[in-house]
Amino acid sequence: MRTIIRTVVVAALVAALAAVTTTAGAAGARKDHGTAWLGINHAAGGLQIASGDIDSALFGHGAIVYRVTALPAPNGTFKVTSKSVTLFTTRGTLSGTGSATQTLNPDGTGTVTDGHIKLTKGTGKLRGHSFVATFSGPLQDGVYTFTYQGTFR
Repeated sequence: MRTIIRTVVVAALVAALAAVTTTAGAAGARKDHGTAWLGINHAAGGLQIASGDIDSALFGHGAIVYRVTALPAPNGTFKVTSKSVTLFTTRGTLSGTGSATQTLNPDGTGTVTDGHIKLTKGTGKLRGHSFVATFSGPLQDGVYTFTYQGTFR
């Protein structure tokens, strides 16, 4: 069960990271896409803490941290939610929320689908900006690999 929760948390974390890395600091909407790699680090306060790095078409490399909960859902899946997702870039941070659905396989692999992130609070050059994105990807060897697409405003 702990492995399942960690997997779900990582999925949420990757989604949040992807969203933050697409903030550009320019006026108007800008499209972004990229990849995020996440893993579960530890549990704290009833949450799973996941973190990793991202590679964004708009911002290059950055980092992301998710504080997630995972609850069983129908058909053997887990609903993963995060009320705290923070993306770190050289231009500042973006924070907000995220969610996804995770399916785990008996061999420890899995799939994350229907991932969504909404980052609305910025610092530094990202103050006043937001990022909304969708993501999905596999879990293998304890690493979530998410590809994402989103819009930075």
